[in-house]
Amino acid sequence: MKRLWIYLILLSILTFGPQTALALDIPTLTTFQPPPGPAVIRLDINSNGQTIALRVQDEIDISLEENYTTGYSWHFDRPLTDQAFFEFLSEERLGIEAFRGGVGSPVMHIFKLRSVKAGNYTITLKYFRIWEGSDTAIRQFQITTTANVTE
Repeated sequence: MKRLWIYLILLSILTFGPQTALALDIPTLTTFQPPPGPAVIRLDINSNGQTIALRVQDEIDISLEENYTTGYSWHFDRPLTDQAFFEFLSEERLGIEAFRGGVGSPVMHIFKLRSVKAGNYTITLKYFRIWEGSDTAIRQFQITTTANVTE
């Protein structure tokens, strides 16, 4: 490839003069720019403890495995509306239909949120049986988000 460029430059100099060789449009490397519009950021238990950079209007999908049939499930430590950084879009459990009658079988609990305000916010989910209370949580998932205004 390098030889081809050298050949083209030399041919251009010999044919049209030195000014034309300098006018060649030689490709350059560019940095990747994310597509415009909101992004969907997918998180799981491996994201625990991380700081996540996002833009206002980006969506976050948090997928956490739980043992729903034994009573254990994930719950937000405090309401998301407490400082209005996120809008709660939905939650669903995947795999529950495949485990009918299978006590102790895991399911995937998915929370979908949208960033609506710039700033820093910590999202905490605790894993416990609702009738035992959050003080008995056996696991915790926590991320810190830093949201900026979409440009």
